Amino acid sequence: MDEASAHAGNKLQLALTAALLALSVVLGGGQGWLGETVLQFLALALLAWLCVNTIARGNAGPRPTAPHWLILAVIALPLLHLSIRPLGAERALLGILPFAAIYLSSIMLSPGQRTRMLELVLILALGSLVLGMMQLAGGEDSPLYFYSRTNRGEAVGFFANRNHLATLLMMTVPVSLAFATLAVGERTSRGHGGLLAIVARVSLAILLILGLALTRSRAGLVLGMLALLLAWPMVWSLRRRRASRRAFGLIVSVALLLAVQFAFYGILLRLQADPLSDQRWHVARVTAEAAQNGPPLGTGLGSFRQVFQAHDIQAPSAEIVNHAHNDYLELWLEAGWPAIALAGALLVYVAWAGVGAWRRSGNSEDIWAKAATIAIVMVLLHSVVDYPLRTISIQAVLGLLLAVMLSGLRPAARAPGQDRARVSRSDPQPQTAEGIH
Repeated sequence: MDEASAHAGNKLQLALTAALLALSVVLGGGQGWLGETVLQFLALALLAWLCVNTIARGNAGPRPTAPHWLILAVIALPLLHLSIRPLGAERALLGILPFAAIYLSSIMLSPGQRTRMLELVLILALGSLVLGMMQLAGGEDSPLYFYSRTNRGEAVGFFANRNHLATLLMMTVPVSLAFATLAVGERTSRGHGGLLAIVARVSLAILLILGLALTRSRAGLVLGMLALLLAWPMVWSLRRRRASRRAFGLIVSVALLLAVQFAFYGILLRLQADPLSDQRWHVARVTAEAAQNGPPLGTGLGSFRQVFQAHDIQAPSAEIVNHAHNDYLELWLEAGWPAIALAGALLVYVAWAGVGAWRRSGNSEDIWAKAATIAIVMVLLHSVVDYPLRTISIQAVLGLLLAVMLSGLRPAARAPGQDRARVSRSDPQPQTAEGIH
């Protein structure tokens, strides 16, 4: 494959990945059959292109820098359950296609292209937040809600659940802080970067933190504060970036001040409710008991609703319970002990990679891996009290973040004679991703 064809193929791959990511966030925030089908077809198209392009490229061009077994392990679980509950296993397999496609494609992109994908995630998060504010203004009868079963009267954005909007925001907060503080530090130290772009990035970080408060999600508030605490050493690790640290303090101070001004009353109402009386604890207890007494291989993927109804003899509510409000318990119930062992191995590997990302130097390029690590920790913690990983939107963003975190584990292999200058010419990088040290 000649250089021009490789460059065109790389641009097409970036466009397909960006389209899949954007549509996943917009259409994958709830249980919508048509939207999920569109995303699955687009994911299949991207995976097919990756296979064709990899074969055509041969040993030349960028190579994956993170292990393929991560995806193979995730795909193996639905395949094992084809004989237990075929329909549920098939839906689970199709459901993870967007995550798999975005992850595999993102680890094959250049660092600058992955940075652009992160910028896209921030834009999507802002769009979801703006939509959520419009939903709040429109009240319970607002026509802007995407799903019939949703938290009416609340800010949910592209999602059916306000907690999942909070998940997206808490995942993007550390990324937005990385963009904003880097931009301020670069302009102060080198005079690079337009003032308007800096104001936009700082404002975006403030808005995302404020939006987290406006969701009135208790877990979102707690984990959002944790994300801010973890982001502080991320910014502090930057070399010769005193202005970045000052910018971080300014952003957090202004965001918290605005949160108190505009969301304090709603936050108080949520915090006044006794968290121990929440129905999710009852659901979690019944799920754990059903999983413990169930078959070792699980009851089958997609079987939670029927199994829970059979075990919920207390029946505290007439509403149908579709999820356990705990991704790990639901996985245990449906897929049994092998799934728990697989999930444990993946968590250990992600933890090892995250520690490796934080042990890297203080160069600005490393801040993306650190921000991604914080975001991944947030969604994994939120999965203890909710089910964000059951939504395609959060899975898609997680796929990109995993690629960002894992891409620096080892250097990418290059074709013989391929130098850095040639790669740079064929793939121009934005200023925010390259040349900032």
